[in-house]
Amino acid sequence: MPLFLTASGLYSKHTMAQFLSLLPQVKTGLTACIITTADVQYKNKSKHAVRTKDLFYAIGFAKVDYVDLDTDPANLLLNYDVVHINGGNPLYLLARVKDSGAHEILAFLLSEGKLVSGQSAGAAIFGSTIQHADILHPEWNETLLTEFSGLGVLRAAILPHSNRYRTASYETVVKKAMEEIPDPILFLGDGEYIILP
Repeated sequence: MPLFLTASGLYSKHTMAQFLSLLPQVKTGLTACIITTADVQYKNKSKHAVRTKDLFYAIGFAKVDYVDLDTDPANLLLNYDVVHINGGNPLYLLARVKDSGAHEILAFLLSEGKLVSGQSAGAAIFGSTIQHADILHPEWNETLLTEFSGLGVLRAAILPHSNRYRTASYETVVKKAMEEIPDPILFLGDGEYIILP
């Protein structure tokens, strides 16, 4: 199964319909986990984590768990049919995904045909770099990350919520990011998604 990336989650009817098209017709017995690591403050209490869990149950999943790579071993991801990576701080998330070894497990899951989805920061880490996040929001770099290579599934930097950067001050910073990053930037607006086979 492919990689499903979205800026603002699975909440719109159209986005959910596309997500559902990637799942088997019969969802009885399917399991999912939601990685909550990127939301450093709220984790599994974040409104997006709770809402996504409710959505998964509503479409027929038998079991939906939260996984936090700060406290849970990354190999837990192997126990699920679908892995959804929630949003939050992309710099912190990338550091934890790499430090925990989850990047290797995610690559394995994709190679085995499991469905992996990423929302916001959870989408951004699948690009070639997240250096643009450091340029746009240097205050997010609490871990003092200096190596910004993403998971590299897509040969572009992924900028979720790109429609929110359409102000004069942000456009200047986005242009700076485009000049400093060697790869192109893929603009992923709210309500948009990408499916990578």
